[in-house]
Amino acid sequence: MYRGLNGINSGLLSGTPAFGGYYLMIGLAVILTALIVYFLVRNRHSLRAVEKDTPMEVLQKRLINGEITVEQFVEMRQILRK
Repeated sequence: MYRGLNGINSGLLSGTPAFGGYYLMIGLAVILTALIVYFLVRNRHSLRAVEKDTPMEVLQKRLINGEITVEQFVEMRQILRK
């Protein structure tokens, strides 16, 4: 039987088979991996939402923001519809 340092069982980080450091490290690795995957997937979905603007939506936003005039909007809309 392994007793840890100086013959005394040193608890969770002692490396003992039952409830020892091995299980703790495996559990922490699983939790860390799950968190990394979660944040990567969450960020990828939020980036996709930004990229979904169609050319017509971009044109409408430019008109609303005052970047183009109504005449320019009508002209560009006709080009997009072709």
